[in-house]
Amino acid sequence: MGRTSLMPAVILMALSSPVAAEEYPNALAERDETKRLEPTSAWNLEYGEARCRLARWFGDESEPHLLVFEQSAPRRRFDLTIAGPLLTRFQRVDAFQIGMERDEAMDEVDRFGRSELEGVGRAIVIGGHNIGPDLERGTLRAAGIDLDEAGSIDRVVISERRVTLSFETGNMRSPFEALNACTSEMLRRWGLDPAQHQS
Repeated sequence: MGRTSLMPAVILMALSSPVAAEEYPNALAERDETKRLEPTSAWNLEYGEARCRLARWFGDESEPHLLVFEQSAPRRRFDLTIAGPLLTRFQRVDAFQIGMERDEAMDEVDRFGRSELEGVGRAIVIGGHNIGPDLERGTLRAAGIDLDEAGSIDRVVISERRVTLSFETGNMRSPFEALNACTSEMLRRWGLDPAQHQS
């Protein structure tokens, strides 16, 4: 799965807000017009020197698509790259919707990177995406992605006016738990104790 090393350089912070008419990922995924992409590989977790990368292939051999979750430190937010032939429409729009948690409405993303991955195709990059409610400033929380929130994710759905894609990830608690373990190992390499780290 060496292709996961091909990552675009441009990552922009996502500015998200709920869409006007609330829609939910699972409901969108069930629509006839939605393109559902099933996984074609297991999750691959790459332990890098300065970042952790969780990747998986979807679709089929003729139209491979790639999801990549990436963190450079233990935190609640992560960068998400979505790539493949069906992303062409998403590169042309100014905004689109994304949804993960089954009990959270789709959010609008109007700042994102556009790139192309060799051997995969067009890509969009969402920087600093967060699952779960926003915390008040100063709130202490264990470092890493919230696993209770991760347990409410069964798919990643992106939608614009003409195209809706549903990446059928399966439950994300275990994959994100592995990603948290990777970033905790980073803390240990930096000489910090993950059990005492708060974010």
